[in-house]
Amino acid sequence: MANITRVSTPGSLVSLSPGSVTLTQGQPNAAITASVSSPGFFPGDIVQVDVTDATAPFPVIVRGAPVRAYVVAPPSLFESMGSWRTRLE
Repeated sequence: MANITRVSTPGSLVSLSPGSVTLTQGQPNAAITASVSSPGFFPGDIVQVDVTDATAPFPVIVRGAPVRAYVVAPPSLFESMGSWRTRLE
């Protein structure tokens, strides 16, 4: 199964892992992980990814609701006012 089709929040960058999967009679299901980067979004904004279709030599059913997540702020930077010294013995 390849060419996995998805719809996502405009402006978000989505990568799927794996990009394609092999389904067999013994393993008719597969899980796909969506990684999302949202440059320009603000904390509290919602991003959504919905896998809608895939190309395969047989009918494929995509199950599951769209996935939604909140954008969170990156951790604050730590700045040191002074010098650090390390002593090794």
